[in-house]
Amino acid sequence: MDYYGYAGRTLHVDLTHGEIRTQKLDTDLAQEFLGGWGINYRLLYDYLKPHTDPFSPDNPIMIGTGVLTGTLAPASSKCAVTMKLPIPTNEHNKKYIVATSVGGTRRFGAMLKNAGYDHVIITGRAEKPSYLKIVDDDIEICDAQDLWGKKDLYETTDELANRHRGKTGEAGTWAIGTAGENLVVTSIALVDGMSSMGRWGGASVLGSKNLKAVVALGTKGIRVAEPKQFMKLVDRKRKEILSHPAFRRGYPKPARTGSSPFLRSPYPPEIAEITKDASIACMSCIDCCKNSYKIKEGRFVGDKVHGVALFFMGEPDKARRLNLAHYGDPMKLFALMNRAGLDAFTGMRMLHFITRLYERGVISEQDTDGLKLQTGDIDAYLQLLEKWIHRQGIGNYMAQGWSALCQRFGVDASMDFDDGTPIVRGGDILHDVRWRTHDELIWMLAQIVRPKPMHVQQGLSFPAGEDIQQDTYWPEPKRSLHDIRRDLVEKTGASDEDAARVFTDSEINYGRLEKHSEDALGVFNSLGICTSGPSWDWQPMRDMPMLSDLYSAATGFEITPKELKRRGEVVWNMEAILNVREGILGEDYDPPVLWLQHTEKPVQGDAGDHYATDWLGRRVSKNDIYHWLNEYYDERGWDKELKIPRIEKLRELGLEGFIGLVAPYL
Repeated sequence: MDYYGYAGRTLHVDLTHGEIRTQKLDTDLAQEFLGGWGINYRLLYDYLKPHTDPFSPDNPIMIGTGVLTGTLAPASSKCAVTMKLPIPTNEHNKKYIVATSVGGTRRFGAMLKNAGYDHVIITGRAEKPSYLKIVDDDIEICDAQDLWGKKDLYETTDELANRHRGKTGEAGTWAIGTAGENLVVTSIALVDGMSSMGRWGGASVLGSKNLKAVVALGTKGIRVAEPKQFMKLVDRKRKEILSHPAFRRGYPKPARTGSSPFLRSPYPPEIAEITKDASIACMSCIDCCKNSYKIKEGRFVGDKVHGVALFFMGEPDKARRLNLAHYGDPMKLFALMNRAGLDAFTGMRMLHFITRLYERGVISEQDTDGLKLQTGDIDAYLQLLEKWIHRQGIGNYMAQGWSALCQRFGVDASMDFDDGTPIVRGGDILHDVRWRTHDELIWMLAQIVRPKPMHVQQGLSFPAGEDIQQDTYWPEPKRSLHDIRRDLVEKTGASDEDAARVFTDSEINYGRLEKHSEDALGVFNSLGICTSGPSWDWQPMRDMPMLSDLYSAATGFEITPKELKRRGEVVWNMEAILNVREGILGEDYDPPVLWLQHTEKPVQGDAGDHYATDWLGRRVSKNDIYHWLNEYYDERGWDKELKIPRIEKLRELGLEGFIGLVAPYL
């Protein structure tokens, strides 16, 4: 049959036996689960046996491209990777979550789709270090012994992108560094050397399979069902983006203004040279949210960092807590972590925590193999980082994650109110509840209710109330609740009845809002749409009516915005089903005490004390959060205590075949 929008094939790779085969995409499966993220979950259900060890050859890796990935739709570069991740929920009862990482790709997603594959299923374990080459129909498990242990993540990316360069340019890559090779569960993989796609130890799952990278290059192109209508929609959206006052080119942007102590530029131009151009932009993106940073002076002059990670250096619980004297110092740490494929967010926190344990006398030089740790000592941090990446001494416990580290030294990072970090299901939460406010309160809840906390993407966003000034950076004035309610209905496909439950006379119900935001995000991720681009501060692609038209024109399958949103809800319930099968439910989703405590404690900023506040400027309390969490599960149609879908909800969504998994708990 003819496929439109979809490439139409799934690639199966068995690393153990060296077997490679292709299979036609099931169109019924594609329509119900859309693509990328959604289909990954449904495929994983069939391929993953319950309670499989994450480092077992039987733990499959699912790579999925979005339906619109590789087309000319703006900001359609996203690619999704789904697997069981290796961070245990705790040391006493080792359960592991099933989750997806989504990354924007300069080349990888589009090249995989152009090679003719919507999905890649990787199973088994290679006998020796290898990488997977996908160049149209030329599929090969290649020897990677010249890369393994010899080239860092950046070098591997450059080497393979050029080694397999073809008529359409350099190849796309998804690669790991030394941390992934050494099975460090706090490792990450980078796609095209720029975007994280595999936080919470995804890179170590590749390492357990002796898989250094996946390389893709394609020349086949992608057909759409209605080319004229599709291009009409694309051109209209491009014109809308380019004419919007929020669309800006070039960095650095001026520092934000307002009450938040964190709304300021984290990179002084005299210290760091910032590069932003088409060469580092994701495929199909009109703008570019990623940058390359080069240290201009000081001890580490000339060192470079790629990506967006430095934006987060201003947060109180990351690089700033290390108390480093020179601005080039944290940039150096970020660069080393990226090259090793170590999660920089967890990295900064764990370096700080270990150092403070040493200064407080909880650990000694005997524990650190003679290494003297002191806050602000860049050399000590560099040495400790090397131990971590190579699993040497204390670094071996750091490499096993927060639970193993805390158990080894008899501490609890999630209860340490001075130097710790909030932890859910074994991993650290990225954002302090006080860091972002207003619409980002749903960011807060997302870190608790989702199996793997997501730190950026949401299905709905609206400008913050008091922090907006009508200037070149925030061109829109403060918006009314009516405006935001209208966006919920018009942009996410929610009904007027849904909106009435979210926006009451007394509050914005962030718990109910999170549910509808997630449903929309399930659509965006499955279609391959970036919710950050093409402008970091204005998200024009969060538009369900426009996406339903694009999907229909691309695939030939007619769909309404309401039905598209329903399929996003199906995806979230499928993720829940997989995690219920792994025993993840109930108290596994309890909010960390330290995270809740932050609602009572301000952070000190340039504008004074700063608390978590809602859009109306009111302080957020623990009771508010518990209230919103209950409201979230009620809006989802899930059991509030068990945090799992009710039988009635699965029937409503056409997921009757999975009722047997939840029924024993209900």
